[in-house]
Amino acid sequence: MEHISPLWRRFLAGLIDGLVLSLISYCAEFVLPLGEIHDVLIQCYFVLLHWKFGATVGKAALRIEVVDSRDGSHLTFGQALIREMPFIILVIVGMIQTDPEILGLHWTIFLLPVFVLTDGLVAVMDHKNRSIHDRLARTIVVYGNHRSRHS
Repeated sequence: MEHISPLWRRFLAGLIDGLVLSLISYCAEFVLPLGEIHDVLIQCYFVLLHWKFGATVGKAALRIEVVDSRDGSHLTFGQALIREMPFIILVIVGMIQTDPEILGLHWTIFLLPVFVLTDGLVAVMDHKNRSIHDRLARTIVVYGNHRSRHS
């Protein structure tokens, strides 16, 4: 049986994904300096894993999965892409910014934490723990029987 994932599971999954992505990034820098493309590749990680498996490494470790909120089915590629779109837009804005600094830092460095906090607050206030990006893509995060993607 599947249930709505508690926020603490999503938070821990995010920490695991952060560790996995940090390790991959650290190792990749020895082979090929990625520069700004690094952030694009991180978004690809989320889009492709949510689309193909319904979960990232962190979500799978905690037995949670992203599914269509309407019928519990697997995500389409479009849903996975829309779900990451707010983050993708922030990455693109960061790459093309023209006003480089506020207080000595790139101003886009402030946008991501503000969005993540806002997104989290929306999830806290929603009875199904849906965040902004879940609502945009019509998805929900569940835990329980992690279904096979081969069906």
